[in-house]
Amino acid sequence: MAKGVNGLGLPTVSIGLLSIAMPPAQAAALMVMSALITNIWQMLSGPGLWRLVRRLWLMKLGVCFGGGSVQVALTEWVCPAFSIDEIRC
Repeated sequence: MAKGVNGLGLPTVSIGLLSIAMPPAQAAALMVMSALITNIWQMLSGPGLWRLVRRLWLMKLGVCFGGGSVQVALTEWVCPAFSIDEIRC
């Protein structure tokens, strides 16, 4: 109802309302988890998941390879002393 009336959408309205009762970071985490769960549910119950996976597998492989390459390049060449605890560039 709130989305149709004012155009703000569920996350904006619900995070604002939830942050009255809990810290905003916890309210955002609650919204992210609920959105993730419902999106996975819709993905798995939809009729064309495997058809879509078969059609886009090469692109997904390229995205994973490209993302991994960028991560390696950033950690090895740009900042060789990169660690989780401390960044010394």
